[in-house]
Parts: sequence; structure tokens; C-alpha cells
Amino acid sequence: LGGTPITITTGKGSLVLTGYNSSTGVVSYTYDPSVQSANSDVTDSVTVAVTDALGATNNDSLDILITDSKPVATGDINNITEDAIPNTVTGNVVTNDTVGADTNATPVTAGTFTNAAGYGTLVLNSNGTYTYTLNNSNAAVNGLGAGQSLTDSFTYTLTDGDGSTTTATLVITINGNTDGGPTVTIPDSNAGSAGDMTVAETATATANSFTVSAPAGLASITVGGTNVTLAQLNALGGTPITITTGKGSLVLTGYNSSTGVVSYTYDPSVQSANSDVTDSVTVAVTDALGATNNDSLDILITDSKPVAVGDINNITEDAVPNTVTGNVITNDTVGADSNATPVTAGTFTNAAGYGTLVLNSNGTYTYTLNNSNAAVNGLGAGQSLTDSFTYTLTDGDGSTTTATLVITINGNTDGGPTVTIPDSNAGSAGDMTVAETATATANSFTVTAPAGLASITVGGTNVTLAQLNALGGTPITITTGKGSLV
Repeated sequence: LGGTPITITTGKGSLVLTGYNSSTGVVSYTYDPSVQSANSDVTDSVTVAVTDALGATNNDSLDILITDSKPVATGDINNITEDAIPNTVTGNVVTNDTVGADTNATPVTAGTFTNAAGYGTLVLNSNGTYTYTLNNSNAAVNGLGAGQSLTDSFTYTLTDGDGSTTTATLVITINGNTDGGPTVTIPDSNAGSAGDMTVAETATATANSFTVSAPAGLASITVGGTNVTLAQLNALGGTPITITTGKGSLVLTGYNSSTGVVSYTYDPSVQSANSDVTDSVTVAVTDALGATNNDSLDILITDSKPVAVGDINNITEDAVPNTVTGNVITNDTVGADSNATPVTAGTFTNAAGYGTLVLNSNGTYTYTLNNSNAAVNGLGAGQSLTDSFTYTLTDGDGSTTTATLVITINGNTDGGPTVTIPDSNAGSAGDMTVAETATATANSFTVTAPAGLASITVGGTNVTLAQLNALGGTPITITTGKGSLV
């Protein structure tokens, strides 16, 4: 054997007889086990028998315990900083592990894992490589400042070729980064006007939005003194929040956590002022570290002004009755600031004296034509005059506007003038009788002029309308051929 060893293949290995001492009877050997398929210890039993010169035999069992080769997994560490770009870190968990004799090309149990805290997600591959993606939007992660940290731990399983397993832990340390403070951005949606948005006093709910940001993580916002938590913000789509401001109603209707946009509608109340007013609503944001910032959402509410539209009506000279009626506000708009008596009432006659307007506070009116007015009475068919009156419309908060009522006076051709001299001495010649010796005797005659009196002529003397009207103080003497007529 010393020069020619003998190899014996057993069921579980190779036994080589390498020497024999004839003095002591010691037989030397080596044993080389095969890699076993079992994932536990096994025994290789080899029977050894001896035979003497007389043919007698004896035997025993050489039992060799082959211990299973177990994989050895060693814990791993890695780290990432909040807000790092990219927000991932990679590695291989088996780099410092030992799979053992029972080799396995894919020793790691693969999968995608996220712990309950939600700091990040681990994608672990069967060959041990991994990618960890940090969730910077997680409130705890985003709230980390410089010098602060969190850990995210994942236990993985290492399996060798015969199924033996072991576990170890990968620990990711998340290092903090001090973020900027929170901000509120309110867009100017009415460029050129006061405030951030403009709504009419009469408007229904008008949609708009503002944006909040909190790099350290959003905790809450406060709008018009009403605190809204992050949970309430995220639920706004189904549960809007109504905030009553000093001058209207603001309803928070939605929140986009990716962009920070907070959507709202605003419905103004009817204002008591007769001018534009501003509703200033304070919007504040608080981050996860307790830092705050605020801005003012200024909503310009434009006053609802009354709108008066000009009115027309007409009347004909000598019509019976000599009046026409109407309502000047039938075609007007008083507006949101309602008023039961919006019109400035009064009785009005223009300088020309064509007629008189009685205007009531509810807008109704009566116009009475002055047919005795010379200009009116002198109108013929196809001719006309206009009588105009400006009225004032006032709404409930005192805003005013004006418009004009125009009355067209249509002419009517009258009959010609007449002279009527009464017969005061019936039965005698002439129209009146006086004695030659009589003093001044009174009498009269009548003139008519439906188209308007201009003058009369008596005994060749012309007397104007003005002189006629002044006769009471300034009589006119006319010398006839046989007397004096005054």
C-alpha cells in the first residue's frame, strides 16, 4: 500500500487505503466525502472485514458522519440621504455571505418589500442584487432635518443547493436633510385689478385655486381661521369644507398632493356698501417641523350697479284724456341690492311748459299735456315736440344711475279762428245800442283760435296776444269814425 494505494468508492465518498504496519496491524486511509444532496448531516457506513490464514473472518462498520455544509449569511448595511438625486441606492446582499458547498446560482428569496412605516421600497433579486427606493413624500422621511436619521430594515433568506437556509438583515439608514420652509402661492387671476381674483356681487360660486408647499412635509393649512389637517385635505374630493368669510362663502373642494394645488370655490354675499369691496382671507401652511408661512387671498367683489334704460311714450295734442301713463323701471335692472322704491319721486315741468310729469318712487308716472301751451296748441298734423325728463334709479346700497323719459307730443290740426259778437239789442239794428248822450257803455265779444291765438285787430288797430293779456292793466283806446272804443 505504501507504494500502491487502493481507492474504494463508497456510497457517499471516496476511501483510499494508504498504508499498513505489519508490526502493529494499523491500516491507514483517507476519506473524501462527496457533496451531499440532503440538507442535513448523513453517515457513510463502510464495512471492514478481516480473514486469517485459517479462513476465519471478523468485521466491523467504519461509520463516517458527514456534516451538512450550511450557508452563512452576514448582515448588510447601506445608506441614503433624504431628497438625494436619484432617490435610490443599490447593492448585493450575498457579497459578504457564504452559500457553501451546496452551491446555488440564485440563493436569495426575491421580492418587493415595503415596511409598514412606508419609508421606502426594496426590490431584492434572486442573485442578491437589490435596489432601495426612498419615499421622500413620506411624512417621517420628509420631516428629517440635518443630523437626524431613520432606519429601514429587511430580513432576507439565503438558500444553498440542497435547501439549507439561513437569514440576515439588510439595514438602510436614511440620513436627514434640512428642507426649506413652507410656502403659500396665491395666483393673481385678475391682472390689472385690485386683489387676486374678481367676482361680481351677483356671481354664483366661482372656482379658483392656490398652491401650498412644505418640503419638510405638510401638516395642515389654515384658511380664514379654519384649520384643515392633511387628512382632511386628502379627503376634500369627497368631503369639501365650507369656510364663512366676512363677505362670502369659500368652499375647499380638492387637494392634489403631487402638486400642492388646493382647489376652492367662492360665492360672495350681497354687500351693503355701494362700492367695490375686498374680502381678505388669510391662508397659512404648517409643515411637519412646525414651521409656518401665510399669505392673504384677496377677493375683489364688484358692486352690483343698477342699470337704467331710456324710456319713450307719446301723446296727441287735444287727446281725451290729456294724460299718458307708464313705468320707467319696466326695462331697468335694480340689481342684487334690491330696492322696493328705487326711483327718485317728484313732480316736474320743463321750462317750455309742454306738460307736467308726476313720477312715483315705484317707477310709475303720469304725464299731463298742457294743451293751452302755445307751442303745443300750434302743432298741426305731422308735427311733433318732445318733452324729456331725466330720472334717477337707486339700488339698496345707494348706488345710482340715470336715464331719460322722452314724451313725444304729436300734433293735431285745429279748426280756424272765429270772432263771435253777441246781439245785445235784439230787435234793433246792430249788435248794441247807445244814446248819443251816453257815457262809456261796457260790452264784449269772443275770439277763438284752436291753433293758438296770435293777435286781434279792432278798427284797424292790431293787438298782440301779449297786449291782450295785459289789457287789465294797460287798456287800449281805438278811435273809430263815430266814437271811442276802449
